[in-house]
Amino acid sequence: MGVAAALVGVVALSLLAGSCEQRPVGPEPNGAGGRWEQDVWRCFYNDVWAVSPQEFFIPSAFRVNGLVHYVDSAWQANPVTVGSVEYEISRIWGRSAADIYAITYEYSLVHYDGTAWRLESIDARGEKFDIWGDAGDHVFVVGGRVVHHFDGASWSRTEIPGASLKAVWGVSASDVYAVGNGVYHFDGTAWTRMNGTEELDLDAVWGSAPDNIYALGTVFSPRVRDQVVHFDGDTWQTVFEYADGVLVDIWVSEKGTVICAGSRDTESTRLAAVFYYDGSTWETIEIGKFGILKNISGTGDGGAIVIGAENVVVYFKEGSWELIHPGSWTDLNAVWGSAPDEILMAADDGFVFRNEGGSLWPEKLPFAGGDVNGLWGFSRDDVFAVGTGGKIARFDGSAWQPMASGVATELFDVWGSGPNDVYAVGEDYTILHYDGAAWSPVDYDADFTPWHVWGTSSRDVFVIGGDGAIVHYDGRSWRRMSSGTDEWIWDIWGPSSDSVFAVGSAGTIRYYDGGSWRPMNGAGLRTLTVVWGTSFDNVYAASIEGNIFHFDGVFWSQMFHDEGVNLWSMWGSSPTDIVAVGDWGAILRYSEE
Repeated sequence: MGVAAALVGVVALSLLAGSCEQRPVGPEPNGAGGRWEQDVWRCFYNDVWAVSPQEFFIPSAFRVNGLVHYVDSAWQANPVTVGSVEYEISRIWGRSAADIYAITYEYSLVHYDGTAWRLESIDARGEKFDIWGDAGDHVFVVGGRVVHHFDGASWSRTEIPGASLKAVWGVSASDVYAVGNGVYHFDGTAWTRMNGTEELDLDAVWGSAPDNIYALGTVFSPRVRDQVVHFDGDTWQTVFEYADGVLVDIWVSEKGTVICAGSRDTESTRLAAVFYYDGSTWETIEIGKFGILKNISGTGDGGAIVIGAENVVVYFKEGSWELIHPGSWTDLNAVWGSAPDEILMAADDGFVFRNEGGSLWPEKLPFAGGDVNGLWGFSRDDVFAVGTGGKIARFDGSAWQPMASGVATELFDVWGSGPNDVYAVGEDYTILHYDGAAWSPVDYDADFTPWHVWGTSSRDVFVIGGDGAIVHYDGRSWRRMSSGTDEWIWDIWGPSSDSVFAVGSAGTIRYYDGGSWRPMNGAGLRTLTVVWGTSFDNVYAASIEGNIFHFDGVFWSQMFHDEGVNLWSMWGSSPTDIVAVGDWGAILRYSEE
């Protein structure tokens, strides 16, 4: 996020990644009851099963229950409902989009036939951790010491004394492997533990042929490390060991290449990583600071969908990867909405999150992976976004279309009085103007870094930034205003042209009455990054240290605090419906009780 990222220097705990508890903090201004909520659109991704790179299903829980369905770049929630009961799903496997099996949190098994979900007549007692089936009618479900087997007509239950099963995969219905405390093999008649695997503690298994099967797990002696073991049709042997992080899941392509999901751990952070075997060597490929990758599903083209902690989704193929979902830990840099249930949030890595109807889905912009820093729109179907490398895109109601900005510098913010009068600001003293046909640079006499732009009309535009800079456009010319401070000004907003608030570093609050700027007190020395409101006596300011202040027309008072939150933007549809966003996926929503 450019200048903002350099400023922060604070490791924040993601509100989306933290507790599901909703914490009421502080009274609503003017005496009415209200609260700021955390985790307002939070969900947890549990597993993944892919049809192709363009279509996959992810079990989801908490605020989006059932399955998340991704198809042709679009996301949607698919509840798993049998009768009047809606289920949360932990594991999934299928043969096609019309033949899916899923394990519920209650250890029931449900099946989708392309039309509806139904409960399978399987013993619901005991843990169930994994599902696999052949290309015909056979399905295997394992957990603990029990294997459930469907032969196309009915389910049977087999108990393996002493077993502790976690995962299952097979070559055919008569050549199946289940792993846990060792490897157990099913030959079509009976289950037996394979020789030489008694000391193994395994978590995942996959293969491409009877003589090319891999499993991964943990070795505890003489030192703790994760390992990958390989079966060549005769014996199991260790082929890869790893002690600098964790290995969680494994998948093998038809060509025999191997992908492991996990992490590489450092002293300060955990980096999501893929461990790739191309048939001759193992390579560790870091995906980014997304915690840990945990589930894999092949896509039928030699690639795989990999999901991780905090909902990151990656498409990986032959050593290369593409980010499909940036995850809940991604920084949120701006928020704008057209209605209470139609809200956009600008994020890092070229994504915008769209909340429509209570679900939060990512959309990838044509930003070449650069960050999206600013948003402004005039309706749901007409929105501008700016970001890294001078990138600008416009949403036309169906897709984000790239726009030529004429610059390569980072753009921080965008605002307009109408679709044919839009401004964007950024590094290298950049102010751009869009007149409905093209973007062009604005000629103004100033030597500061423009950070935000805002106004009340085409003849009343403010640009603020470093060194206390505030410049104003009156429809004819730009002029530098005297702000009375050298502190960085981070944001500006007002209910009218002669009632404007500006906030910045060291608790700076300045108020413009139409004639001059004067100081206001109330935030101490906290760096204020956001100001927004609905009227002179209902204004909010937020800081990088997780404070939200309210101005009632007379006094500023603190109404929320969480030092693990760095807030960067705020938008509301009304005085009683406000959204604030920030680093590490922080989302707060203020509403009436």
